[in-house]
Amino acid sequence: MSKYTVAEFFYRFRTQEPDVNVLIVEGPGDTKFWSLLAPSEVRNNSTIMAVDAVEVTGPNNNGSKERALELARLLVGTDLSDRVKIFVDADNDHILATEHFQHVLITDYRDIEGYVTTAADLQIIVQASGCSDEKLDEVINAALSFGKIVGLFRAANDDSGAGLRITKTIERNPRRYFQYKDNAPFFDRDRLLASLLGGGAGQGRVDAFRAKLQQLEEHHVATDPRLCVRGKDIGIITAALIRGDRASVDSSLRTCLLCNCTTKLEEANLREAYQHVV
Repeated sequence: MSKYTVAEFFYRFRTQEPDVNVLIVEGPGDTKFWSLLAPSEVRNNSTIMAVDAVEVTGPNNNGSKERALELARLLVGTDLSDRVKIFVDADNDHILATEHFQHVLITDYRDIEGYVTTAADLQIIVQASGCSDEKLDEVINAALSFGKIVGLFRAANDDSGAGLRITKTIERNPRRYFQYKDNAPFFDRDRLLASLLGGGAGQGRVDAFRAKLQQLEEHHVATDPRLCVRGKDIGIITAALIRGDRASVDSSLRTCLLCNCTTKLEEANLREAYQHVV
Protein backbone atom coordinates (compact mmCIF):
# COMPACT_ATOMS: atom_id res chain seq x y z
CA MET A 1 0.00 0.00 0.00
CA SER A 2 1.39 3.39 -1.00
CA LYS A 3 1.83 5.92 1.76
CA TYR A 4 1.21 9.63 1.90
CA THR A 5 3.95 11.93 2.99
CA VAL A 6 2.73 14.40 5.59
CA ALA A 7 2.67 17.09 2.88
CA GLU A 8 0.59 14.84 0.60
CA PHE A 9 -1.81 14.06 3.43
CA PHE A 10 -2.31 17.77 4.09
CA TYR A 11 -2.72 18.47 0.37
CA ARG A 12 -5.35 15.76 -0.06
CA PHE A 13 -7.59 16.96 2.73
CA ARG A 14 -6.99 20.66 2.19
CA THR A 15 -7.29 20.79 -1.59
CA GLN A 16 -8.71 17.57 -3.03
CA GLU A 17 -11.20 16.71 -0.28
CA PRO A 18 -11.67 19.94 1.69
CA ASP A 19 -14.98 18.89 3.28
CA VAL A 20 -14.09 15.35 4.37
CA ASN A 21 -13.75 14.46 8.06
CA VAL A 22 -10.90 12.06 8.87
CA LEU A 23 -10.47 9.61 11.73
CA ILE A 24 -6.94 8.27 12.20
CA VAL A 25 -6.64 4.98 14.11
CA GLU A 26 -3.65 2.88 15.07
CA GLY A 27 -3.68 -0.25 12.92
CA PRO A 28 -5.50 -2.91 10.87
CA GLY A 29 -7.33 -4.35 13.89
CA ASP A 30 -8.71 -0.91 14.63
CA THR A 31 -9.82 -0.31 11.05
CA LYS A 32 -11.68 -3.63 11.14
CA PHE A 33 -13.40 -2.58 14.37
CA TRP A 34 -14.39 0.77 12.83
CA SER A 35 -15.57 -0.80 9.58
CA LEU A 36 -18.16 -2.67 11.66
CA LEU A 37 -18.96 0.17 14.02
CA ALA A 38 -19.25 2.79 11.28
CA PRO A 39 -19.51 1.04 7.90
CA SER A 40 -19.10 3.14 4.77
CA GLU A 41 -22.84 3.30 4.10
CA VAL A 42 -23.50 5.21 7.35
CA ARG A 43 -20.56 7.59 7.12
CA ASN A 44 -21.26 11.18 6.26
CA ASN A 45 -18.52 12.48 3.95
CA SER A 46 -15.75 10.96 6.04
CA THR A 47 -12.95 8.43 5.91
CA ILE A 48 -11.17 6.24 8.47
CA MET A 49 -7.45 5.57 8.02
CA ALA A 50 -4.76 3.67 9.87
CA VAL A 51 -1.78 5.86 10.72
CA ASP A 52 0.38 3.48 8.64
CA ALA A 53 -1.05 5.25 5.58
CA VAL A 54 1.01 8.35 6.45
CA GLU A 55 4.79 8.54 6.55
CA VAL A 56 5.25 10.00 10.01
CA THR A 57 7.74 9.03 12.71
CA GLY A 58 7.19 9.40 16.44
CA PRO A 59 9.83 11.07 18.64
CA ASN A 60 10.60 8.00 20.77
CA ASN A 61 10.00 5.01 18.51
CA ASN A 62 7.94 3.95 15.54
CA GLY A 63 4.99 2.48 17.46
CA SER A 64 1.64 3.22 15.89
CA LYS A 65 0.40 5.29 18.83
CA GLU A 66 3.55 7.41 18.88
CA ARG A 67 3.21 8.04 15.16
CA ALA A 68 -0.47 8.94 15.48
CA LEU A 69 0.31 11.38 18.28
CA GLU A 70 3.11 12.92 16.19
CA LEU A 71 0.61 13.47 13.39
CA ALA A 72 -1.70 15.06 15.95
CA ARG A 73 1.13 17.41 16.94
CA LEU A 74 1.69 18.39 13.31
CA LEU A 75 -2.00 19.26 13.01
CA VAL A 76 -1.96 21.74 15.90
CA GLY A 77 -2.78 25.24 14.75
CA THR A 78 -3.67 24.17 11.21
CA ASP A 79 -6.97 24.39 9.39
CA LEU A 80 -7.24 20.57 9.53
CA SER A 81 -7.28 20.17 13.30
CA ASP A 82 -11.08 20.35 13.41
CA ARG A 83 -11.58 17.81 10.63
CA VAL A 84 -8.90 15.26 11.53
CA LYS A 85 -9.31 13.39 14.80
CA ILE A 86 -6.93 10.79 16.20
CA PHE A 87 -8.33 7.78 18.10
CA VAL A 88 -5.74 5.69 19.98
CA ASP A 89 -5.47 3.28 22.88
CA ALA A 90 -5.20 5.07 26.21
CA ASP A 91 -2.53 2.64 27.47
CA ASN A 92 -1.39 4.27 30.74
CA ASP A 93 -2.88 7.70 30.03
CA HIS A 94 -5.89 7.37 32.36
CA ILE A 95 -3.71 6.16 35.23
CA LEU A 96 -0.96 8.75 34.72
CA ALA A 97 -3.44 11.57 33.89
CA THR A 98 -1.68 12.24 30.58
CA GLU A 99 -3.16 15.15 28.63
CA HIS A 100 -3.55 15.29 24.86
CA PHE A 101 -4.46 17.81 22.18
CA GLN A 102 -8.18 18.48 21.74
CA HIS A 103 -8.30 16.53 18.47
CA VAL A 104 -6.92 13.38 20.13
CA LEU A 105 -9.39 10.90 21.59
CA ILE A 106 -8.23 7.98 23.72
CA THR A 107 -10.15 4.80 24.40
CA ASP A 108 -12.49 5.09 27.37
CA TYR A 109 -10.61 2.18 28.98
CA ARG A 110 -6.96 1.11 28.74
CA ASP A 111 -7.25 -0.20 25.20
CA ILE A 112 -9.86 -1.05 22.62
CA GLU A 113 -10.36 -4.52 24.13
CA GLY A 114 -11.46 -2.75 27.31
CA TYR A 115 -14.88 -2.20 25.74
CA VAL A 116 -15.59 -5.92 26.23
CA THR A 117 -14.27 -6.33 29.75
CA THR A 118 -17.68 -5.88 31.34
CA ALA A 119 -18.83 -8.81 33.48
CA ALA A 120 -21.38 -9.84 30.85
CA ASP A 121 -18.84 -9.81 28.01
CA LEU A 122 -16.19 -11.61 30.04
CA GLN A 123 -18.67 -14.35 30.92
CA ILE A 124 -19.03 -15.10 27.22
CA ILE A 125 -15.30 -14.82 26.53
CA VAL A 126 -14.11 -16.94 29.46
CA GLN A 127 -16.81 -19.57 29.01
CA ALA A 128 -16.03 -19.84 25.29
CA SER A 129 -12.38 -20.41 26.24
CA GLY A 130 -13.23 -23.57 28.16
CA CYS A 131 -13.70 -22.39 31.74
CA SER A 132 -16.05 -24.55 33.82
CA ASP A 133 -19.27 -22.98 35.07
CA GLU A 134 -18.34 -23.37 38.74
CA LYS A 135 -15.10 -21.39 38.28
CA LEU A 136 -16.46 -18.79 35.88
CA ASP A 137 -17.08 -15.89 38.26
CA GLU A 138 -13.88 -16.32 40.25
CA VAL A 139 -11.76 -16.51 37.09
CA ILE A 140 -13.38 -13.33 35.73
CA ASN A 141 -12.85 -11.47 39.02
CA ALA A 142 -9.27 -12.70 39.22
CA ALA A 143 -8.47 -11.71 35.62
CA LEU A 144 -9.68 -8.17 36.32
CA SER A 145 -8.10 -7.76 39.76
CA PHE A 146 -4.77 -9.39 38.84
CA GLY A 147 -4.77 -7.55 35.51
CA LYS A 148 -5.28 -4.25 37.32
CA ILE A 149 -2.16 -4.84 39.41
CA VAL A 150 -0.12 -5.75 36.34
CA GLY A 151 -1.50 -2.62 34.67
CA LEU A 152 -0.20 -0.52 37.53
CA PHE A 153 3.18 -2.26 37.17
CA ARG A 154 3.15 -1.19 33.52
CA ALA A 155 2.22 2.41 34.32
CA ALA A 156 4.93 2.66 37.00
CA ASN A 157 7.46 1.18 34.59
CA ASP A 158 6.64 3.68 31.85
CA ASP A 159 6.52 6.68 34.16
CA SER A 160 9.76 5.86 35.99
CA GLY A 161 11.66 4.83 32.85
CA ALA A 162 12.79 1.65 34.60
CA GLY A 163 12.75 -0.36 31.37
CA LEU A 164 11.49 -3.57 33.04
CA ARG A 165 10.52 -6.33 30.60
CA ILE A 166 7.05 -6.94 31.98
CA THR A 167 5.43 -8.52 28.92
CA LYS A 168 8.37 -10.78 28.14
CA THR A 169 8.67 -11.90 31.77
CA ILE A 170 4.98 -12.77 32.12
CA GLU A 171 4.65 -14.43 28.72
CA ARG A 172 7.69 -16.63 29.30
CA ASN A 173 5.86 -18.61 31.99
CA PRO A 174 2.50 -17.10 33.05
CA ARG A 175 1.59 -20.03 35.32
CA ARG A 176 4.61 -19.15 37.43
CA TYR A 177 2.68 -16.06 38.54
CA PHE A 178 -1.03 -16.84 37.94
CA GLN A 179 -2.36 -20.12 39.25
CA TYR A 180 -4.77 -21.84 41.58
CA LYS A 181 -3.57 -22.21 45.15
CA ASP A 182 -5.69 -23.73 47.93
CA ASN A 183 -8.59 -23.95 45.46
CA ALA A 184 -8.59 -20.22 44.73
CA PRO A 185 -7.02 -18.01 42.03
CA PHE A 186 -3.63 -16.74 43.19
CA PHE A 187 -1.32 -14.05 41.83
CA ASP A 188 2.25 -14.29 43.10
CA ARG A 189 2.92 -10.55 43.00
CA ASP A 190 6.16 -10.83 44.96
CA ARG A 191 7.57 -13.47 42.62
CA LEU A 192 6.76 -11.32 39.58
CA LEU A 193 8.33 -8.29 41.25
CA ALA A 194 11.48 -10.28 42.07
CA SER A 195 11.71 -11.57 38.49
CA LEU A 196 11.36 -8.07 37.08
CA LEU A 197 13.79 -6.37 39.43
CA GLY A 198 16.37 -9.11 39.07
CA GLY A 199 16.70 -8.40 35.38
CA GLY A 200 19.61 -5.99 35.54
CA ALA A 201 17.89 -2.62 36.00
CA GLY A 202 20.08 -0.09 37.80
CA GLN A 203 19.35 0.61 41.45
CA GLY A 204 18.23 4.15 40.72
CA ARG A 205 15.65 2.94 38.23
CA VAL A 206 14.50 0.19 40.59
CA ASP A 207 14.00 2.71 43.39
CA ALA A 208 12.08 5.04 41.07
CA PHE A 209 9.88 2.16 39.91
CA ARG A 210 9.13 1.03 43.48
CA ALA A 211 8.26 4.57 44.57
CA LYS A 212 5.96 5.14 41.60
CA LEU A 213 4.30 1.74 41.99
CA GLN A 214 3.57 2.42 45.66
CA GLN A 215 2.11 5.81 44.77
CA LEU A 216 -0.12 4.36 42.04
CA GLU A 217 -1.32 1.43 44.14
CA GLU A 218 -2.28 3.77 46.98
CA HIS A 219 -3.99 6.24 44.64
CA HIS A 220 -5.91 3.73 42.50
CA VAL A 221 -7.39 1.42 45.13
CA ALA A 222 -10.93 2.23 43.98
CA THR A 223 -10.16 2.80 40.28
CA ASP A 224 -12.17 0.79 37.75
CA PRO A 225 -9.90 -2.13 36.72
CA ARG A 226 -10.82 -1.55 33.06
CA LEU A 227 -8.80 1.68 33.12
CA CYS A 228 -5.72 -0.35 34.05
CA VAL A 229 -6.12 -3.79 32.47
CA ARG A 230 -4.41 -4.49 29.15
CA GLY A 231 -6.60 -6.64 26.90
CA LYS A 232 -3.76 -9.06 26.16
CA ASP A 233 -3.18 -9.52 29.90
CA ILE A 234 -6.78 -10.70 30.25
CA GLY A 235 -5.90 -13.43 27.77
CA ILE A 236 -2.65 -14.34 29.51
CA ILE A 237 -4.15 -14.49 33.01
CA THR A 238 -7.34 -16.31 32.01
CA ALA A 239 -5.47 -18.94 30.02
CA ALA A 240 -3.05 -19.51 32.91
CA LEU A 241 -5.84 -19.91 35.47
CA ILE A 242 -7.97 -22.30 33.40
CA ARG A 243 -4.89 -24.01 31.94
CA GLY A 244 -6.25 -23.24 28.53
CA ASP A 245 -4.98 -21.94 25.23
CA ARG A 246 -4.19 -18.24 25.25
CA ALA A 247 -4.84 -17.96 21.51
CA SER A 248 -8.37 -19.24 22.11
CA VAL A 249 -9.00 -16.60 24.81
CA ASP A 250 -7.59 -13.84 22.59
CA SER A 251 -9.74 -15.01 19.68
CA SER A 252 -12.89 -15.07 21.84
CA LEU A 253 -12.13 -11.57 23.15
CA ARG A 254 -11.58 -10.16 19.68
CA THR A 255 -14.69 -11.85 18.28
CA CYS A 256 -16.77 -10.47 21.15
CA LEU A 257 -15.36 -6.99 20.51
CA LEU A 258 -16.19 -7.07 16.81
CA CYS A 259 -19.65 -8.57 17.29
CA ASN A 260 -20.66 -6.18 20.08
CA CYS A 261 -19.00 -2.95 18.95
CA THR A 262 -22.28 -1.16 18.16
CA THR A 263 -23.49 -1.72 21.74
CA LYS A 264 -20.60 0.34 23.18
CA LEU A 265 -21.54 3.78 21.90
CA GLU A 266 -22.63 4.97 25.33
CA GLU A 267 -18.92 5.39 26.11
CA ALA A 268 -18.06 9.09 25.73
CA ASN A 269 -14.85 9.04 23.70
CA LEU A 270 -15.97 6.23 21.42
CA ARG A 271 -19.23 8.06 20.79
CA GLU A 272 -17.41 11.32 19.98
CA ALA A 273 -15.15 9.56 17.47
CA TYR A 274 -18.19 7.83 15.97
CA GLN A 275 -20.10 11.10 15.63
CA HIS A 276 -17.10 12.61 13.84
CA VAL A 277 -17.54 10.20 10.92
CA VAL A 278 -21.32 9.64 10.69
